[in-house]
Amino acid sequence: MSTPYSDPYPPSHGGPAGQSSPTGTEPAGAPNPFSKESGFFSALTDLRFTKFVTPKVVSVVYVLMAVAIAIGLLMWTIIAFATMATGDGEASAILIGLVMLVAGPIVALLYLVLARVSLEGMVAVIRIAEDVAAIRRR
Repeated sequence: MSTPYSDPYPPSHGGPAGQSSPTGTEPAGAPNPFSKESGFFSALTDLRFTKFVTPKVVSVVYVLMAVAIAIGLLMWTIIAFATMATGDGEASAILIGLVMLVAGPIVALLYLVLARVSLEGMVAVIRIAEDVAAIRRR
């Protein structure tokens, strides 16, 4: 005897596609507290912390961090040239300035990588929380 569906999880017949609940106990239009469709300000003012703000602002935070790192690198470069210029031609001042010019971009890149990895970790944890909440609702 064969089953009508080869899929182990046949589609629900509770309503239009994507509108019925996975468990069948919630109404078709029940709000999902972990939904990504909730607005930024509603998530920001959610005092029960059932909605997450981080996925909505992570790209803005990353751009702001990249801009701050770029400004820091620009200031570091200016200081490196000032160090070389005010050294009165001394080899030590020129050497320090050159080391600063070489080390500055490397340090800036490391900070940018650290910022990116940190933000990706935060987003991953939040996605795990959303997935666990979705599994719990089934």
